[in-house]
Amino acid sequence: MDKRFDWLVPAILVLAIATTEMAVDMYIPSLPLLSHYFHAEEDIVALTLSGHLLALFISGTIYGPLSDRLGRRFTLILGMTVFAFGAFLGGMASTIEFLIGSRFIQGLGGSVSWIVGIAMVKDLYQEEKCSRILSTMYMVIAFAPGIAPIIGTQVVATSGWRATFFVVATLALIVTFIMAIALKETLLPEKRMKLSLKTLFLNYCTIIRNPFFSGYAMISALLYAGWWGYISAIPYVFMDVLKVELIHFGYYQIALVFAFIIGSNLNRFCVTKIGVNLVLIYGLIVCTIGSILFLLYAFTAAAHPLYITALMGIYCIGMGLVFANTATRALDIFPNLKGAASAMMGGFESLVPVATVSIVSNFFNDTILPVALVQLICAVVCILIISVLVVKESSLDTMQNHFKKAA
Repeated sequence: MDKRFDWLVPAILVLAIATTEMAVDMYIPSLPLLSHYFHAEEDIVALTLSGHLLALFISGTIYGPLSDRLGRRFTLILGMTVFAFGAFLGGMASTIEFLIGSRFIQGLGGSVSWIVGIAMVKDLYQEEKCSRILSTMYMVIAFAPGIAPIIGTQVVATSGWRATFFVVATLALIVTFIMAIALKETLLPEKRMKLSLKTLFLNYCTIIRNPFFSGYAMISALLYAGWWGYISAIPYVFMDVLKVELIHFGYYQIALVFAFIIGSNLNRFCVTKIGVNLVLIYGLIVCTIGSILFLLYAFTAAAHPLYITALMGIYCIGMGLVFANTATRALDIFPNLKGAASAMMGGFESLVPVATVSIVSNFFNDTILPVALVQLICAVVCILIISVLVVKESSLDTMQNHFKKAA
């Protein structure tokens, strides 16, 4: 592989993933406005988030195997086209029901960038380099959810909430055009797999029944669920309760991006020194500490946007340490099923947050307490999962060494 191709694929994938991520983050500042515009309760407006996540899960189970059969490039272009169409429909919505449907269509396309993108990186790089590349990608991509709320608030303030959808649709079409002319295929024809419903079902059964894959995927999904619980409620807390100005909301969000970037940079440095597993464990400890402090603050002090953001920043640093490593460990288990495994991992990351968004929106009481409780539960369960995985892995290593000595 030549050097140009070596950096070009990750660069294009960053553009694609950043664009699909912006579909959420440009939209988040509009949530309180949508409640007023459509005369809808917060839990109804939250369906535009949970419906989007559900669509990510459904489509995610298809794109991975589809890319294993038809190639990564074609599948990526197809999904991005669907995503752009859904964004355009969102800008045309006249009822909350139509908007929920439009966001669902967006989700049907939006999962493709992460799922096929990670599979493409795994096609090109081995474990430690893969982790470093993914960390770099996550770090760059993190600017999108940081900048997007700032752009979103400015767009909403000047042109209304509909304009955010049209901006995202335009960006998606531009990225799709770049893919069509510059992106090369990473999955050689001889490595592609036949696609059938029976094979698809058996592959997914094989993947999900593997305790190590399910464990690493669930860790990633639970941390992501804690984040989704936060972003589903925080616009209401900041703008409706704490009276933060719409145009200032995005600046608090970008602080969390820098926290995530710190975690991703630490991962890139530490993974070569102490390995993937230890960095992952330390990242989960950081997330848990941040969640405990967040909950204590929710119980004992009056809410302030600066302190809320600072405590959430600790959680985001931990996420930066964890995400690239869970993806690396999970996908290494199935080297010949990277697309399907990536799809299943994306499915976990889409389906689990549906629960946290629903819980937070239904129990929202104008405070950060529901968010803090959900986040701590997610972090503690992650610690329990990694503990079980470490014990299982140690037992397997002991057995393998025993058999080697016996042989």
